Amino acid sequence: MLIAGPGSGKTFVITHKVRYMIEELNIEASNILVLTFSRAAAMEMKERFANLSADLESARKVTWGTFHSVFFNLLKLAYGYRGDQVISDEERYKIVKELIIKSKLGTEDLNNLSSSILAEIAFVKQESIDIEHYYSNSCSAEIFKNLYKGYESIKSSLKKIDFEDMLGLTFELLSKREDIRLACQRRYAYILIDEFQDTSVLQWKILSLLMESAKNIICVGDEKQSIYGWRGGEKELFEKLDKIIDGKVENLDKSYRSYKQVIENVNRIYE
Repeated sequence: MLIAGPGSGKTFVITHKVRYMIEELNIEASNILVLTFSRAAAMEMKERFANLSADLESARKVTWGTFHSVFFNLLKLAYGYRGDQVISDEERYKIVKELIIKSKLGTEDLNNLSSSILAEIAFVKQESIDIEHYYSNSCSAEIFKNLYKGYESIKSSLKKIDFEDMLGLTFELLSKREDIRLACQRRYAYILIDEFQDTSVLQWKILSLLMESAKNIICVGDEKQSIYGWRGGEKELFEKLDKIIDGKVENLDKSYRSYKQVIENVNRIYE
């Protein structure tokens, strides 16, 4: 577990660690999984590793991706899902807006309310909360329950899935299919996670299934930089990780991006 503030070299550490694992420890590149939260970050790490490593074939064999892209590839293999079955943001907003209008929920800002409702739907699904016992911040519990069920029903009728479904279906698949779970454990024997402070409970449950036996995992992040709490990110997982996996903790406490005075002023805000 690496506690790494802004500009402390997270990407540098991950790419050099992967190189060390392959070139010094003779770990098979195809057994390494590197996860992050944006496609751009995954591509940047892959490119930097390719420039760092003398073996371009290794860069191609390592799996670099977001949680959703890696899990969706697994669902495509297991269930035959296609990319056009992933619901777009435009479709999600259209469904929720129409449901809000039908519910006669008075609002002056339909766009903001739709965003809030969609964020809460994502949160409920990420946290596996029973909708019957969830109290919305955006509207009454009964109205939210109807909006939630309406959204799920319409999405299902369109034969579409959203990002939260990707996680739920992956967890279900790995929980119920031992053959697939064991195959994934063999394939992804070494896992490195960037920006771990934004990992959700459901994502962590899936990771726990993937590393059930080996626990060869490196988590890099900083709880102060958590930005995905609105969609299920649990920075507390990062704080508890050393107890969960009985791991080693290292601090990357030097910033290579900002002047000392800037760092000191920022730290005062968090004191």
